[in-house]
Amino acid sequence: MFDYAALSALAAVVREGSFERAAQVLFVTPSAVSQRIRALEERVGCALVIRGPPCRATDTGRRLCQHVDRVRLLEHELQGVLPALAPDGVSRVALPVAVNAPGLVFNAKGDLQARWVRRLCHRDVELPCHAVPSTHAFVSAALAGMGWGLHPRVLIEPHLAEGSLVELVPDTELDVPLY
Repeated sequence: MFDYAALSALAAVVREGSFERAAQVLFVTPSAVSQRIRALEERVGCALVIRGPPCRATDTGRRLCQHVDRVRLLEHELQGVLPALAPDGVSRVALPVAVNAPGLVFNAKGDLQARWVRRLCHRDVELPCHAVPSTHAFVSAALAGMGWGLHPRVLIEPHLAEGSLVELVPDTELDVPLY
């Protein structure tokens, strides 16, 4: 039988990048996270986490994280059929998605995308970006699939309505004072 508390701790460390942030997400102490992972590593017989800033999964650790993600998706699917099984009515599941579409920035000094990502991830994330120093070309680049970016709502409202552009994370606008 799998120890899902330990597997969840492993997935949280890999997802969050550190034992401390994983502990915050899991509402336990960093020591508890460390003990769970150490016990799991002893049981499996190999290292599962490459410790460092940020922590990363070994190949075996990555496979276990994928297993946990699949189990969560299966549980979510079953909760749709049997809602009484949902703990506290929770019906959302996190799904990791990797994309190679880079960000779009207006110019080299543009930091709006980095500020938005920092607000969502609670840490700095290095973002590969294309510079597009024209407001309308910036929208056109997003429409062409060159990357994602933060756009003035007034310019993209028609594209959102028709579905040619979508919000990556709904209701997470970044208000910017204009001078």
